[in-house]
Amino acid sequence: MKQSSVLCLLLLSATACRDDLTAQKPLLCPGSELYTEAVQPYLEKRCGTLDCHGSSQRPLSIYGQFGLRHPLEANISGGEPTTAVESNANYLSACSLEPELMAGALENLGASADKLKLVAKPRGQMNHKGGRVVNEGDPGDRCIMGWVGAISNEDAARVRAECKTALESLK
Repeated sequence: MKQSSVLCLLLLSATACRDDLTAQKPLLCPGSELYTEAVQPYLEKRCGTLDCHGSSQRPLSIYGQFGLRHPLEANISGGEPTTAVESNANYLSACSLEPELMAGALENLGASADKLKLVAKPRGQMNHKGGRVVNEGDPGDRCIMGWVGAISNEDAARVRAECKTALESLK
């Protein structure tokens, strides 16, 4: 009798756990339009080469015209411009890198964005294969940080300007 009780308890526990595993929380992330328009072109140019984040093996994968191409499309590196499918995949990759920390940064209007790997690694504050690629407070840094904290049209305009400046510095 004890054995069947234990078996029942295990089955009930497994069922309860299964329900928890299938529950999905919504992905909280800054605006996709601002990302696609301003942040994406900068990150693609700065970080999306095949030897950096242009790899499907990286937690942050960046697809684009001059790097990794999305597998659902028949484009080749150096060919067609970055597609909407690729931009969307890049947005989701950035948002899902650390979903809980990203949600927290959104809740505090970007005040904790510097704790995100998306910010700390390029600054060289965490181990990053590419080393330091931005300095705290430079246009590229303000582009990414601003996107996380942008809540108004004025914030978005400032982020667009920072991203544009950062992108132009890479040419």
